[in-house]
Amino acid sequence: MLSQIRLIPPYPDSDPVLQSSIFCSQSGSSTVPQEQIRNCRCTLLSWVKGFEGDTVKSSPKMGDMSFEEWQKAKPIPDTAANRAQFDEYTKLLGKDAPKYYNDFQKLKYNDPKAWEKLKEEAKMERVIRNAPCQLTKRKFFSYLLKEGAKHAEKFFAVGYKPSDVRLLRYDMARQFNLANAIDSSTGINGARKFNILMELGVTKKRWFLTGWQYDKDSETPRFLTAFRQGKKK
Repeated sequence: MLSQIRLIPPYPDSDPVLQSSIFCSQSGSSTVPQEQIRNCRCTLLSWVKGFEGDTVKSSPKMGDMSFEEWQKAKPIPDTAANRAQFDEYTKLLGKDAPKYYNDFQKLKYNDPKAWEKLKEEAKMERVIRNAPCQLTKRKFFSYLLKEGAKHAEKFFAVGYKPSDVRLLRYDMARQFNLANAIDSSTGINGARKFNILMELGVTKKRWFLTGWQYDKDSETPRFLTAFRQGKKK
């Protein structure tokens, strides 16, 4: 953003280098990356003893271009790290990630809100994949978060939406702890079932009883079902 510099008086005579220097700090947005400040586009003003620089009118533009327009027009760095990140997000998020590398780059560098949301989605997916349990998506979009399905209204009542499949799976994954297992039983086929109480919700938190099962010869329990529990036992 074009703006007047913040005037900083000269440093003491004990430092001749700093004494002869004028420093500028870009005003306007504290989120501007440092590399853009090095290519500063501020209006330069000299420091004069007794002169208040704040009385000088600043300009939000350089000619007809605003800072936002200049930021979008500047070259986007094409680095190996960016390409590796694009590949990772594509594998993690599938169709929820930008399909093409150029679209990924534009989102990352020109759309801060969308970029933060994409990073949050990737973080949740990592937790789900690294959890010591199986949380099959079909259970969530076909049952728990499907309008009209059994128990779905209980999840909607605490703030989840039909589109929050990844969020609900994430909330369960990060609370999964075998130390909290209750009501364990083993069937005649060797499958072992157990329950875990979890505090779930977006707009408000409520207790839900989640059901899990170790299939015969399986080392990872899979999610079976979940429903509201009045209170924690």
